[in-house]
Amino acid sequence: MIEWLFQQSLVTTFFVVCLLLFRRPIRAQIGAIGLYKIWCLIPLLVAGSLVFLIYHPTDRVTFSSLITEPYLYSHQVISQYNTPFLLFWTTGALIVLCAISLLHFRFLRMLSTASYLKGVCFLRNIASERTRVPVYISNKIDQPMSVGILRPKIFIPNTFSQLPHKQQSLIFEHEWVHCNRRDGLWNAIFLITLCIFWFSPIIWWGYLCFRNEQELSCDSYVLKGKTVKTRAVYANMFLKYASSASTISFSVMGYGSGTRVKERILNIKSEIHFNKTLLRIIATMAVLIFLFTGVLLQNSHLGVIAEPIHQVSPVYPSQAAELGLVGEVELTFSVETDGSVSDIEVAKYMGSSLFVPQAVSSFSLWIYKKPIAKIRNQRIIIAFELAR
Repeated sequence: MIEWLFQQSLVTTFFVVCLLLFRRPIRAQIGAIGLYKIWCLIPLLVAGSLVFLIYHPTDRVTFSSLITEPYLYSHQVISQYNTPFLLFWTTGALIVLCAISLLHFRFLRMLSTASYLKGVCFLRNIASERTRVPVYISNKIDQPMSVGILRPKIFIPNTFSQLPHKQQSLIFEHEWVHCNRRDGLWNAIFLITLCIFWFSPIIWWGYLCFRNEQELSCDSYVLKGKTVKTRAVYANMFLKYASSASTISFSVMGYGSGTRVKERILNIKSEIHFNKTLLRIIATMAVLIFLFTGVLLQNSHLGVIAEPIHQVSPVYPSQAAELGLVGEVELTFSVETDGSVSDIEVAKYMGSSLFVPQAVSSFSLWIYKKPIAKIRNQRIIIAFELAR
């Protein structure tokens, strides 16, 4: 688990840094809608890697041990988890999870006094019966927002009725897009990723940028095909709510919260069309980079265990047998892409040095399952014991 955490934090951090550095040129080519979809790949790829870890744990073996004379058999020594580090990570993850959950449930409790609005006709004009979203009004909030993961709801402040009908329609459409895309669910999935990598400030920064891109893409959906006048009305509404917005829950989509004002205004003014073909190309490249980086790390020194498919037992030195000597030799080695072993070195030995030449010569003939890339820093213990 520790090896997986270290590996995946490096891969995810690399992925996030690339998006942070190139988000503006990417957005200029595929729009905010496309870039938001790229950000959504991060929790999906982490979840996929976690599922793979559950069914193919990388911590299960540290050393393979071969016992010789007179019975030849092999056994695997189960590795011991690095308990202090695992305990430290688990404590941090639970603290972050509890803090986020507490803030969210406190916020939901505050909204429990909201009143349900019946017969909001506007939603019937932009949504079918299957995707219609209930609307609530509350005096505890100062901006419109959508709340919920599986069954999202729209909440509006009690001053909402003072807005002109055109502005109300635009805000409703913005919040409906959040609900229809299940942005609350994506936020929750990304927050789980944060709980896993709570020790990485770059991934926390990535979450904030993900939320920012979420709002930008929502604006792009709403303003698609709209006139310059409508865009100006929309921008003025955003500025109004952004100036008065207070801090809300991590997973709540507030109309004027969590975004860079200048960046969002520029996005509102411009109209970059959603390029599906280019998005598919960039998304494919992003997934390949993520997987390739993970493979390189996995096949370096982060606990990947090579699997032998052909073993050659060492010959017990006759002199050691006559003297009744036992011992073991620990070797370090690499596995080439054709399955052969290389870079064999003696890390240490216990007992007589007579066992060293036999261990090295026999082990050089071993064949391993062919890896994708060269695997380095492997270890094996070859033990020499006499029958009792």
